[in-house]
Amino acid sequence: MKNQFNKTNYSLDSIAGYPEEKKEAVEIINLFKHFNMYQANGVTIPKGLILSGSPGVGKTLMAKVISAESNVPFYEYEASEGNTLRKSISNIKNIYDEARKNAPSIVFIDELDELVSSKEYISDMSRIMLKTLLTEIDGVKNSDGVLTIATTNNYRCIPESLKRSGRMDRHISFDLPNLDSREAILRLYAKDKALLKNIDFKEIAGKTAGFSGADLKTLINESLIKNVSVDCIEITNEDISNLIPTITFKGIRKDLDKPPLDNVCYHELGHFICEVVLNKIIPSISTEKIGDVEGHVSIFEDYSYDAKSQSFTECKNNAIISLGGYAAEKVFMNETYTGVSYDFSKFESTIKLMAASGMFDVKDIFNNNKSSSYEYFLDRTTNTQVISEDDIRVKCFNEYLEIATGIINRNKELLLVLFKKLKEEKKIDSKVAKEIIKVYKVRK
Repeated sequence: MKNQFNKTNYSLDSIAGYPEEKKEAVEIINLFKHFNMYQANGVTIPKGLILSGSPGVGKTLMAKVISAESNVPFYEYEASEGNTLRKSISNIKNIYDEARKNAPSIVFIDELDELVSSKEYISDMSRIMLKTLLTEIDGVKNSDGVLTIATTNNYRCIPESLKRSGRMDRHISFDLPNLDSREAILRLYAKDKALLKNIDFKEIAGKTAGFSGADLKTLINESLIKNVSVDCIEITNEDISNLIPTITFKGIRKDLDKPPLDNVCYHELGHFICEVVLNKIIPSISTEKIGDVEGHVSIFEDYSYDAKSQSFTECKNNAIISLGGYAAEKVFMNETYTGVSYDFSKFESTIKLMAASGMFDVKDIFNNNKSSSYEYFLDRTTNTQVISEDDIRVKCFNEYLEIATGIINRNKELLLVLFKKLKEEKKIDSKVAKEIIKVYKVRK
């Protein structure tokens, strides 16, 4: 129930990057540090704070830092404590009873969306747990000084009844760290480690777009494991860069001595050329087998990973690029392979996002397609013609595959040169690819 973690190990300095999120945390910490002063002036500690974001971004760390910096008791509810509904409810009630007795204090609930959810299907247990939690939070008088901090990977899944004003109405969202934050996180985890004293962390940060803080910590630790286990020589940027794909794909390298298959080379080159033409980015290419992934295209740019702000053009380009490998296999091999299944799932996710964002309508889908066999559907609530998601997916697949195939056919000469080099060396660095493209111009 009461978490006895070593508070001396947690401070705001434990969190690198995230300046805005830390500023919000400081405000809450000050409420606890000067609890009596705020209370005397009629200020109350909020009842609830939700920390949301992708796995590994530091939500649990932030909760513990707030507790450590505030120097207040920290009570953690763990789902594993209650194997039955009755025991789970009892645990929640006991935690809040203890928290009220020792207020000001913090109650921490990890992965709140696993406990209560507003998804279409709500189990009886989820409904009862929500009711119990609402009762306990409402039972905390404003003067009690008990703050409930919860984490979630999906803020939208949390019921509105829990997020309304007067309950868990404070919210700090954690995005995946940007370029500057990644550099700060890398420096934090490399601090006082002699083997990493000459690393260019800005370069590594540029190569790890999309990494969470936990991913970066693992990257640093894996580089230390490999070098310490061999001969404890100083770690280089190349050593760390070579480990990036293993963190990305969560696997180990395999079959390093075997030459890459032709279809794998053409597949990755298909993604590569579509990326160059559509996004004006020249990636690195590899045919290394890592886990069950055979080959990958690495883009060392500081992308925005916020899908909510992507334009129609950006989404469309990404969908076309995801079909580039499939198109290249058909053009060069006159055959297709099972490795495209992951690309198809990416394509479908992108189309689904576009459809959900209202990026399609009937005219877009069936424009200049009088012979279409698709049926129009009528939305009775708005009296407008609509189309099914399957119709959108099929239409986009055919249209976007044609675009990808056209890009590949127009750049066959360049791709054949790259194919020969990739077949021999298994990798083509972005810098090398740029030099080749200077000679064999890209045809758009």
